[in-house]
Formats: sequence, structure tokens, C-alpha cells
Amino acid sequence: MYLATLLKTMVDSGGTVLHMAPDSAPRIRLNGDIKPLKEPQLNAERLREEIFSILSENQKKHLATNKSVTVNLNVKGLARFRGHIFNRQGNYAGIFRYIPHKLLPIEDLRLPAAVGSFCYASKGLVLVTGPSGSGKSTTVNAMIDFINRKREVHILTIEDPIEFVHTHQKSIVNQRTMGSDTISYKKACEEALLEDPDVIYMGDVRSFEALESAVTMAETGHLVLATLHTNGAIQTLNRILDMYPPHQQDQIRAQLSTSLLGVVSQQLVKTRGNEVEVVAEVLKPNIGIRSLIAEGKTLQIYANMQSGQTETGMLTLNQGLIKLAKRRVVNKAALLELSPHPEELTRMMQQVGLLDKKAS
Repeated sequence: MYLATLLKTMVDSGGTVLHMAPDSAPRIRLNGDIKPLKEPQLNAERLREEIFSILSENQKKHLATNKSVTVNLNVKGLARFRGHIFNRQGNYAGIFRYIPHKLLPIEDLRLPAAVGSFCYASKGLVLVTGPSGSGKSTTVNAMIDFINRKREVHILTIEDPIEFVHTHQKSIVNQRTMGSDTISYKKACEEALLEDPDVIYMGDVRSFEALESAVTMAETGHLVLATLHTNGAIQTLNRILDMYPPHQQDQIRAQLSTSLLGVVSQQLVKTRGNEVEVVAEVLKPNIGIRSLIAEGKTLQIYANMQSGQTETGMLTLNQGLIKLAKRRVVNKAALLELSPHPEELTRMMQQVGLLDKKAS
């Protein structure tokens, strides 16, 4: 199978995502950039043949009806991949994301200490956020792995589709796939109350139904983990509030003010050595921030995140970026480009002697 050959080439090259589109050579994401493979262009018919060779009849019907389908692909002796097939201008394109068999332990990910502390919580909602390809799934599955190794609990996952497969360790882990194991997030959460879970992973929250289910499960005394495509902790809160209709705004603010345990918002940064590292912002609500959430004053939260960090373990993205700057592994201009508040980061660099004051 030509697709398997391309996937092996990607993995051997250190790539993370394979892109296949008509009238283009296959390309891979390597260290954040899209690079073409030394392969001929794929025409629409050849690409269709490769895609349909990995789809079941039900998946083909789903693709025809919904114009896209997400699949799991296991290449024996290589790795697992999450594929997404979609229509584009009357033809098909495919994206295949590499899922390593071996999951890096959370201790090796250089994440802020607060992320590990969330793994010991008995209840509350933890959101791991960031743009596509920022390592959200790696982080949240590393958290699941940590809980699995350290605690004696029941971990239940509801995914679309399953990415990392977890084996039972100190904990028991049951993983369910949307569509084949359950018909909806709402149904899965109703059933979860009968399944005695301690920790629930909701996968990627892409709909109001999934978000509402995640908040409800956190309120009923479970530790709930989920991922969300947002940049920054405060933007995450605003996105959640925007997903609710106006007549439910007061309700969700009250719910979040009590049930939100934390937001980990991360990005990948390219180093001078042409590798990537994770930089993360961590919101860990204290009493003041919970009050601001309840009152809808999300714009005032940033000032609270900048102080009292010894007590909570919170971290702004700029503080994460300044740590990278001190290690001198990332170009300063690249750090300023990533910063949501570049003027503040410039001042911080000047204060620690990493940037000349004339640069401002």
C-alpha cells in the first residue's frame, strides 16, 4: 500500500502529519513546517484509490453523506495514525497524524508543575487548549498515563476517535469511541453515571453538546479532562461562554466559577536547533478569579494570573516564554511574535538583561 510507504517515510523523517491532496506531491509537517516528500504528484483518481483502500463500507457511506470522515489507521510494525478524509472541490484530500505507540511520560514533557498537580485532583474540569498541532493530545494523554500509573481509579474516555491506547496499570481504563461504542456525548455521559468512573476524558470538545456534558460531569464529582482549540486561558473562557445562548450565560458562569480546576494553554516553539518545545500558560483559579468568572469579568483575570503564583502555580504565557529566553534556546524575535502581550515581554526581557533597553 503506497499510503503505508508514505507514512513510514514520514515517521522515519521525524514528521508528525502527512498531507495528501490532488495535484500535489505528498507533504509532511516537520518541525512546524510543511515539507514536500521526494514523491511524484498524486492525481485525484490515485488519491481516491489510496483513501478508499483504508475505509470500511460504513466509513465510505459516512464520507458520502457527511463529506468528511475521521478514522484510525494501524500500520503493523510502525505506529497508529488518526486520519481525516474530506471533500475539496469535488475530490478528496487526506490528513494523517502520527500517534506514537510509546507515549512520553508527563515528567519528560517540560510542562509547568501545576499540570502534574491536576492529576491528583478528585473532581473538577481541566481543559488543555491550543492551536491544531500544538501537542494537546500528547499532554492530556500523558496526564491520563500519569494517573493510570499513580492512582487506583477508574478512567473512562469518550473519544472521536481513540488516539493513544492505554493499558490497565494501577487504574482500570475503559476507552469508548464515538459512533461505534456510543451514539453521542450526551448518551455516553448518561451511561457514565452507571459506569463508576473517577476520571473522564472527553476528547476534543467541538460541539455545545460535548462542552455541556463535560461541565455537567465535572459538577457531579468527577475529574474531567478535555481539549479545546483556543489560544490562551482567557480566550478559552470567552469561547466557552460564547457557546452558550444568552439566557444560559449566568448559569454557565456560575458553573465554571465552581467547577473549573484549570486551563493549560500551550503552543509549540521552534528552537535554534530546529526542534520544537512546548510553552504553556496555566490558569488555576483562586478565589479572586472564581469571582471574576462568576461576574463575567474575564478581561480582569490576566492581572490576577500575574500575581500569587507561588500559592497557585499559575503561569502566564509571557512567563513561560521568558523561561525559554533565559535558556537561550529560542530566537528572541520568535518569542516576541508568539507573545499575546509583546510589549510586556519586551519589558520582562529588559529587566533580566536579555534585551537592551534601546530595543523598545
